[in-house]
Amino acid sequence: MSLRIIQTSDIHLGAPFLFLKDKSTLHGKRVISAFKSSIDYAIKSKADVFFIVGDLFHTPFPDKYVQQIVIDELTRLSESGIKTLLLPGNHDHVEGGIFDDIKFLARLPDEVMLLDIKGIEGVKIEELGIRVYSQTVFENILDFDILQDNLINIALIHASVDIGKGSERKISLERMKSWDFKYIALGDWHGFLEVDKNIYYSGSPEILNSDQDGAGFILDVLIEEKGVLVKKIKVGEIASVKLEIDISKFSSLDLLLSHLKEKGNDNTIANIELKGLRSLDLLLDIERVENYLEDFYYHLNIKDMTLFKLSDAELDDLSNDMLIGSYVEFLKTKKESGEISDAVYEQAIQVGVNLLKGNNAN
Repeated sequence: MSLRIIQTSDIHLGAPFLFLKDKSTLHGKRVISAFKSSIDYAIKSKADVFFIVGDLFHTPFPDKYVQQIVIDELTRLSESGIKTLLLPGNHDHVEGGIFDDIKFLARLPDEVMLLDIKGIEGVKIEELGIRVYSQTVFENILDFDILQDNLINIALIHASVDIGKGSERKISLERMKSWDFKYIALGDWHGFLEVDKNIYYSGSPEILNSDQDGAGFILDVLIEEKGVLVKKIKVGEIASVKLEIDISKFSSLDLLLSHLKEKGNDNTIANIELKGLRSLDLLLDIERVENYLEDFYYHLNIKDMTLFKLSDAELDDLSNDMLIGSYVEFLKTKKESGEISDAVYEQAIQVGVNLLKGNNAN
């Protein structure tokens, strides 16, 4: 027996995307488009079941327009014979919210199963040959009461897993592996992540934050007797990139702007860090630079980490300062003794004196 699952999560329909300013409405439409593309792929690939592992909506009280989109899209799945398993997440679940709305629930197709956020005992779906367990973690993690029979045990869990990336993660990987599920579909992390050979985050189908890595995918999961095969499928349009620019390579603001324009892309959110030493003649107004470049990127954030390049005359004047003077003399001694190279000396002088003066010390 084989089972094809299309997995998504953290769609956040109805999110405001205020960081995108005048593109916020456009991005909301892109998120909807990525959701629809996920449905298209599930239908085209003749999937058996469609997993939504939490945070379909951005809030527990989505507007009627967003609700209608969900009804329409899940109806398309149902009409194609594809079952949907829908787990509420930490963003869209609250008592009295959308998943307690009788009118909304009544409009969902029969092929949509709303999963319990504490579904630790599992529910049989005999036509698919699976037993599905589910949990959305708000505070305490509950252990599952797993049965072993002829059904395939699968879990949908909306939670953060500790894989060594931060102490705030709720569930240890070893604990998760000890549950011995055939496959665990995870939500809450907004980027694609392979946690283990049979444990995956799909991430959000479209980017949600300016510095988000790994978004824009759904997962095509094929479960067979011999194992689990997982493929990433691109459905989102926007990518986030990080650029580090050494400003010392540019003798003028015009050259810097030309370089950044060349890096631009209409489907790219760029997070740019300007680093290095710049002359006093190269004046930077970050807000004006961002405004100038906004037509060349989907969105951009620029952070100025540069330091002023000081001339020998300026350094001589500063040497009268007891602290700076001692620092400069210390470095000169190191250079003259051969302990540091001329290049290291120059860098240490420029960076150290700037920091001691309080220039861009952040």
